[in-house]
Amino acid sequence: MLAASSREHIASRAGLGAALRSARKCTVSHGPEGAFASRTTDMQELMLNLASTLIALAFVLLLAWVLIRGWRRLQNLGGAKPLDDGDALRFVRALPVGARERVVLLDHAGERWMLGVTAGGINVLARWPQAGTPPERQP
Repeated sequence: MLAASSREHIASRAGLGAALRSARKCTVSHGPEGAFASRTTDMQELMLNLASTLIALAFVLLLAWVLIRGWRRLQNLGGAKPLDDGDALRFVRALPVGARERVVLLDHAGERWMLGVTAGGINVLARWPQAGTPPERQP
C-alpha cells in the first residue's frame, strides 16, 4: 500500500483531488464509535435520498396539475360555450330488452325522449314535452 503522503502526491499530480477526498471519507474505523458514525452517515444518506425523491415527486405532481388546469382553460377559450341547463343531455333510465338492445329515457331541451338503442342504430320511440305527460308516438 502507498503511504498517505505518496497518495496525496500522486493525487495532486494527476489532478485527482476529488478522488483523494472520497478515499479519505471511505476510511474504516474498527472501533464502536466508527460503526455508529457509519450507521449515522448511512441513515443521513437514506433520509437525504428519501427527501429528494419526495421533493421530485411533489414537483412532478404539481407540474401535472398545472398542465391539466392549463389544458382545460385552453379548451374553454376555443369558443365552445358551456352548456346551459336547457341544452344539457341528461340520462334518466335505461331498460335492457335483449342482449344488446335497450330502451333509454333522456331529458333534453325541456323534453323527455324515449330511444330504442340496438347494435344497428338508435331510433326515437316517443317524445313528450315534460315528464308526466303522455308520450307522442313517432311513426
